[in-house]
Amino acid sequence: MLASVLLVAAPMFAQVHRGLTHVRPDMPVLVLQVPEKKFPPDATPEADAQWQKDWETRADRFDSIRKSSTDKDKLWAMQTLYLEAAFMQRYFSRTGEPLGEDYGAYYIDLGLFVTQLKDPRSIESLAVATDIAPVVSATLAEFGDPAVDAVVRTLNNPFLGESGAYTLGKFLQGTKERRIKVAPAKVQTIRGALTQAIEKGPPTLQRNAIRAMRHVTLTEEEKTILRRVEKNTKTNPSVKMEIRRSLPQ
Repeated sequence: MLASVLLVAAPMFAQVHRGLTHVRPDMPVLVLQVPEKKFPPDATPEADAQWQKDWETRADRFDSIRKSSTDKDKLWAMQTLYLEAAFMQRYFSRTGEPLGEDYGAYYIDLGLFVTQLKDPRSIESLAVATDIAPVVSATLAEFGDPAVDAVVRTLNNPFLGESGAYTLGKFLQGTKERRIKVAPAKVQTIRGALTQAIEKGPPTLQRNAIRAMRHVTLTEEEKTILRRVEKNTKTNPSVKMEIRRSLPQ
């Protein structure tokens, strides 16, 4: 879970990162622009260096809108969260180094602020920030169908896969308990994505995917896949243990 490992830094200047427009912190964001599915979007080292340099300016703006915010402020926070999460992944991938604790506190507070808005326009931003806290996952699940695809995409991200699987489990749990409504087709999308993660993912992803699937009654095909993974000599022992807990002996 990247947020708990990194405690990173970052801010805003006029710059386009493959369709994601960075705007100055004193300018309102009118539209949350998340046009591409690749995450994180590409950025040059120079652009990221400027983004990192300016993070305190963004943090100051965030502090100014926390207690009283306009709709433009809320959209700015949503887009900024997305861009901070993207920067965080690029920085760690490039350097392998953590950033400051002050930035980490700002990033987590920003994520929790966007979460409590419970605004469906924040789905793309929250989907890439599920590693902040379980409440982010719970909020995404409450959005139901519109949030499923955004979370499923995170399973392929090395930093977000584990928390993404946990989040998908919240969708299944909420559906099972009839607290949220997810269409049958979207439930199948979730189950298929989790099953694939169990088959091909790294151990941390496999474990959370297995746990997420405990909120449904496994089909015979799903049981067969779990048994095949368990019997594979290369499967991590902790993953095998999780499978045994899920399958009737």
